[in-house]
Amino acid sequence: MISKRTEVFDTDKIYWDTFPEMKIHPTFQHYYTEDKSKKKLKSSNIMWAFHLVCHPKSLMYYDPHKLDNVRGLLPKDMELASQEAELEAYKQLMLTEAQKALIDWDDMIKKRSTYLKSQDYNLDNGKDLDTLHKNTYAIFKDYQKVCDELKNEENSNSQTKSLSESGEI
Repeated sequence: MISKRTEVFDTDKIYWDTFPEMKIHPTFQHYYTEDKSKKKLKSSNIMWAFHLVCHPKSLMYYDPHKLDNVRGLLPKDMELASQEAELEAYKQLMLTEAQKALIDWDDMIKKRSTYLKSQDYNLDNGKDLDTLHKNTYAIFKDYQKVCDELKNEENSNSQTKSLSESGEI
């Protein structure tokens, strides 16, 4: 159920109304408590920036310039790139295990691709590069398994209703 619940990206809404439990989360509550702006808009925008760059269902997630693209949501003196620990904490909190695994695979595949592209093919390394390229198929098969698991998780979540949604509460 968590994956569907966190798939909200409307930055016109107040973040704290959408995710009220985040007001008391030890890592993020300082944004809420220190915000003296009307309706907590300043901290709401900061949290939406976290959400947009950390959640894989966000259109900005795969954009290589995503940190620059959310600058308009942040105070002028804040750099999201310097908030690595908070970005990681946000991912750990908001994403399902399958989503986290998919992110790990994405990162590994990007690093592998970058490495392979940077190598000159020659007699000294040709055999090793051939082996790496050949093993790429096995890596993508494993990656596909993670994607399938995520789809199954999302499908089972979309078919499950909470007690309040089902009218039992």
